Amino acid sequence: MRPRLIHPVTIGIQILDREESVSDDDFGDAEPVYGETIEVQGQVRMASEDKFQPSPGGDNPVGEGHIVFRAVDLETAEIELSKGDQIVSITGREDAYTVIEVAHRGTYSGSNHLVFCFIEKERKQ
Repeated sequence: MRPRLIHPVTIGIQILDREESVSDDDFGDAEPVYGETIEVQGQVRMASEDKFQPSPGGDNPVGEGHIVFRAVDLETAEIELSKGDQIVSITGREDAYTVIEVAHRGTYSGSNHLVFCFIEKERKQ
């Protein structure tokens, strides 16, 4: 059995290039470098309020929402999401979210079929 997304939309993702990002030796701050935008289907759920969100599978990170991807879609696009990557568009509308946590879920027949990507709005400095 493979799970399906109920309301899939197009999500634009930019993967953080950790090797090309320059880091300051004194303070550890990095000037991030991102790859090209890759589009993949995902299901978005934005949180209505900032609160502790317990679930049967454990605590959910507090963020502004999450996006559910099918693992097969990410594999096809050759994307491996991780903390620090960016969501740059949702349904074709430009936006700026940062990935704060990635969780592999939806376990059927011993393998994970869903990837939950928890996001928060990128802060302007």
